[in-house]
Amino acid sequence: MLRTGRFPGGRAGHPCGDCARRGGHFCAGGDIKERRSMADDTGGVEAIEKRNRDAGHMFLRFVRLPQTTISLIEGSAFGGGFGYACLTDITILTRGARMGMPETQIGVAPAQIAQWVVRRVGLPRARQLALTAERFDGETAYGYGVGQYLCNDGEADKMLENVVAKVQSCGPLACAATKRIMDAVDKGREVELIDLAAHEFGLLNGGPEAREGQSAFAEKRAPAWGARP
Repeated sequence: MLRTGRFPGGRAGHPCGDCARRGGHFCAGGDIKERRSMADDTGGVEAIEKRNRDAGHMFLRFVRLPQTTISLIEGSAFGGGFGYACLTDITILTRGARMGMPETQIGVAPAQIAQWVVRRVGLPRARQLALTAERFDGETAYGYGVGQYLCNDGEADKMLENVVAKVQSCGPLACAATKRIMDAVDKGREVELIDLAAHEFGLLNGGPEAREGQSAFAEKRAPAWGARP
C-alpha cells in the first residue's frame, strides 16, 4: 500500500504491501530547484531525459506488480504523487486531499504520469487537468474517477482497514492472474510512451520556457511566457 510517508515493498504471503504512516502529505511532487540546476549544467538535457525515463520505467514496474496495490491519499498529491494515485489498483481519497498536475505552470510536461492519468480518468479530463494545472480536492478527484473510495479525513484508517480486509479475503494468485488478464487488454505501447515522454520532457526542461517557469516558481511570481506557439 502507498500512504503518507514512504513507498514500502511487498509483504510475503499477502496480496498487498505493508504501509507506514508518517503524517503530512502523500507526495508534493518533484524538486523544482534540483531540476532547474540540472538543466543549467552541461549535458543537463540528457541527464534530465535519462532521469525522466527511469521514472517512467519505475512507474511501469509498479503497475506490473503481481500484488494488489492500494494508495491512501492524504494531504498533497501533486505531480508524481498524483501519478501514483492514478496507477494503483485501488485508490482511497480523503476529502481534504489536494491534488493536481502543476507541471505546465513551470514550463514542463507531466511526461511520465500522463499515460496513467489518461487511462484512469480518460483523455478529455486528463487534458483539462494538465492544460489548466487545476488544483482540486479529494471529493472532486473522486468525481473525476481518480479513486474508487472516498472518506472524511478522520475516517481514513477505518476505510483503509475495510478495503485491505476485502483484498485479503481474495486469493493472491487469483488476483495476480486477474491483473495479468486485465492488463493484456491495453498493452503494447507503454515503453514507447516512456521514451517519447522522456525525450519531450528533456527538451522542455532545458528550454527557455521551463527556465522561466521554474524561476517564477522559486521567486514566487507569475511566469512571463514568451511568444505562443
